[in-house]
Amino acid sequence: MKLRLNLLFAGMLSLAATTAMAAGAPDAATLAKGHSLFENNCSACHQAHGEGMPGVFPNLAKSDFLAADPQRAVHFVLHGHSGQITVNGVTYDGSMPDVGASLSNADVADILTYVLNSWGNPGGQIQPDAVAQVRSGGGNGGSGASEGGSQK
Repeated sequence: MKLRLNLLFAGMLSLAATTAMAAGAPDAATLAKGHSLFENNCSACHQAHGEGMPGVFPNLAKSDFLAADPQRAVHFVLHGHSGQITVNGVTYDGSMPDVGASLSNADVADILTYVLNSWGNPGGQIQPDAVAQVRSGGGNGGSGASEGGSQK
Protein backbone atom coordinates (compact mmCIF):
# COMPACT_ATOMS: atom_id res chain seq x y z
CA MET A 1 0.00 0.00 0.00
CA LYS A 2 2.79 2.41 0.94
CA LEU A 3 4.57 1.69 -2.37
CA ARG A 4 1.39 2.47 -4.30
CA LEU A 5 0.95 5.76 -2.45
CA ASN A 6 4.59 6.66 -3.13
CA LEU A 7 4.13 5.90 -6.83
CA LEU A 8 0.93 7.95 -6.93
CA PHE A 9 2.67 10.83 -5.17
CA ALA A 10 5.61 10.63 -7.61
CA GLY A 11 3.17 10.76 -10.51
CA MET A 12 1.48 13.83 -9.07
CA LEU A 13 4.88 15.54 -8.67
CA SER A 14 5.70 14.77 -12.27
CA LEU A 15 2.39 16.24 -13.42
CA ALA A 16 2.95 19.40 -11.38
CA ALA A 17 6.43 19.79 -12.83
CA THR A 18 5.12 19.38 -16.36
CA THR A 19 2.49 22.10 -15.94
CA ALA A 20 5.12 24.65 -14.91
CA MET A 21 7.43 23.93 -17.83
CA ALA A 22 7.12 24.48 -21.56
CA ALA A 23 8.47 22.23 -24.23
CA GLY A 24 11.48 23.31 -26.23
CA ALA A 25 14.74 24.95 -25.40
CA PRO A 26 14.75 28.53 -24.14
CA ASP A 27 16.26 31.19 -26.37
CA ALA A 28 19.61 32.86 -25.70
CA ALA A 29 17.99 36.14 -24.57
CA THR A 30 15.96 34.35 -21.88
CA LEU A 31 19.04 32.55 -20.60
CA ALA A 32 21.14 35.74 -20.61
CA LYS A 33 18.46 37.67 -18.69
CA GLY A 34 18.03 34.77 -16.27
CA HIS A 35 21.79 34.62 -15.71
CA SER A 36 21.96 38.33 -14.91
CA LEU A 37 18.96 38.14 -12.57
CA PHE A 38 20.43 35.05 -10.87
CA GLU A 39 23.71 36.87 -10.25
CA ASN A 40 21.89 39.84 -8.72
CA ASN A 41 19.35 37.93 -6.61
CA CYS A 42 20.55 34.40 -5.91
CA SER A 43 24.31 33.97 -6.23
CA ALA A 44 25.19 35.39 -2.81
CA CYS A 45 23.77 32.23 -1.24
CA HIS A 46 23.69 29.65 -4.03
CA GLN A 47 27.04 30.87 -5.47
CA ALA A 48 27.83 31.86 -9.05
CA HIS A 49 27.97 28.29 -10.34
CA GLY A 50 25.05 26.95 -8.31
CA GLU A 51 27.23 24.93 -5.93
CA GLY A 52 25.72 26.50 -2.79
CA MET A 53 27.53 26.32 0.54
CA PRO A 54 27.71 22.83 2.08
CA GLY A 55 25.49 22.54 5.12
CA VAL A 56 24.28 26.13 4.78
CA PHE A 57 22.77 26.86 1.33
CA PRO A 58 21.63 24.02 -0.97
CA ASN A 59 23.34 23.52 -4.27
CA LEU A 60 21.36 24.07 -7.44
CA ALA A 61 23.86 22.29 -9.68
CA LYS A 62 22.78 18.76 -10.64
CA SER A 63 20.00 19.16 -8.09
CA ASP A 64 17.70 16.18 -7.62
CA PHE A 65 15.36 18.44 -5.66
CA LEU A 66 15.02 20.90 -8.54
CA ALA A 67 14.67 18.16 -11.15
CA ALA A 68 11.92 16.42 -9.17
CA ASP A 69 9.57 19.41 -9.15
CA PRO A 70 10.45 22.72 -10.83
CA GLN A 71 7.09 24.19 -9.78
CA ARG A 72 8.14 23.76 -6.14
CA ALA A 73 11.16 25.93 -6.96
CA VAL A 74 8.77 28.63 -8.22
CA HIS A 75 7.00 28.50 -4.87
CA PHE A 76 10.28 28.76 -2.93
CA VAL A 77 11.47 31.77 -4.96
CA LEU A 78 8.14 33.58 -4.58
CA HIS A 79 7.22 32.70 -1.01
CA GLY A 80 10.49 31.66 0.62
CA HIS A 81 10.93 28.56 2.73
CA SER A 82 12.03 27.51 6.16
CA GLY A 83 12.60 24.07 7.58
CA GLN A 84 14.35 20.91 6.53
CA ILE A 85 14.93 19.95 2.94
CA THR A 86 17.18 17.35 1.35
CA VAL A 87 19.17 18.04 -1.81
CA ASN A 88 21.31 15.30 -3.34
CA GLY A 89 21.28 13.40 -0.04
CA VAL A 90 22.32 16.38 2.11
CA THR A 91 19.83 17.77 4.64
CA TYR A 92 19.59 21.53 5.10
CA ASP A 93 17.63 23.19 7.87
CA GLY A 94 17.50 26.89 7.19
CA SER A 95 15.42 29.50 5.53
CA MET A 96 15.21 31.17 2.17
CA PRO A 97 13.70 34.65 1.83
CA ASP A 98 10.96 35.40 -0.67
CA VAL A 99 13.39 36.88 -3.21
CA GLY A 100 10.78 36.72 -5.96
CA ALA A 101 8.29 38.93 -4.13
CA SER A 102 9.89 42.02 -5.68
CA LEU A 103 10.47 40.46 -9.13
CA SER A 104 8.05 40.20 -12.03
CA ASN A 105 6.61 36.85 -13.08
CA ALA A 106 8.81 37.00 -16.20
CA ASP A 107 11.92 37.66 -14.08
CA VAL A 108 11.22 34.68 -11.81
CA ALA A 109 10.55 32.50 -14.85
CA ASP A 110 13.81 33.63 -16.48
CA ILE A 111 15.87 32.94 -13.33
CA LEU A 112 14.47 29.44 -12.93
CA THR A 113 14.76 28.71 -16.65
CA TYR A 114 18.43 29.71 -16.45
CA VAL A 115 18.98 27.45 -13.42
CA LEU A 116 17.17 24.53 -15.05
CA ASN A 117 19.47 24.83 -18.06
CA SER A 118 22.74 25.26 -16.15
CA TRP A 119 25.25 23.19 -14.21
CA GLY A 120 24.10 19.73 -15.27
CA ASN A 121 20.39 20.25 -14.58
CA PRO A 122 17.83 18.61 -16.91
CA GLY A 123 16.73 21.69 -18.87
CA GLY A 124 13.25 23.04 -19.43
CA GLN A 125 11.55 26.37 -19.37
CA ILE A 126 9.36 27.95 -16.70
CA GLN A 127 6.60 30.15 -18.08
CA PRO A 128 5.54 33.49 -16.55
CA ASP A 129 1.92 32.32 -16.39
CA ALA A 130 2.99 29.36 -14.23
CA VAL A 131 4.73 31.83 -11.90
CA ALA A 132 1.59 33.99 -11.82
CA GLN A 133 -0.48 30.95 -10.85
CA VAL A 134 1.82 30.11 -7.94
CA ARG A 135 2.02 33.78 -6.90
CA SER A 136 -1.78 33.97 -6.70
CA GLY A 137 -1.99 30.82 -4.61
CA GLY A 138 -3.09 28.57 -7.47
CA GLY A 139 -0.01 26.37 -7.15
CA ASN A 140 1.10 25.09 -3.77
CA GLY A 141 4.68 24.27 -4.62
CA GLY A 142 4.03 20.74 -5.80
CA SER A 143 4.78 18.50 -2.85
CA GLY A 144 3.89 20.91 -0.08
CA ALA A 145 7.57 21.06 0.87
CA SER A 146 7.05 24.67 1.90
CA GLU A 147 5.45 23.37 5.06
CA GLY A 148 8.77 21.92 6.14
CA GLY A 149 8.84 18.62 4.26
CA SER A 150 12.11 16.80 3.94
CA GLN A 151 12.47 17.40 0.25
CA LYS A 152 14.31 20.16 -1.56
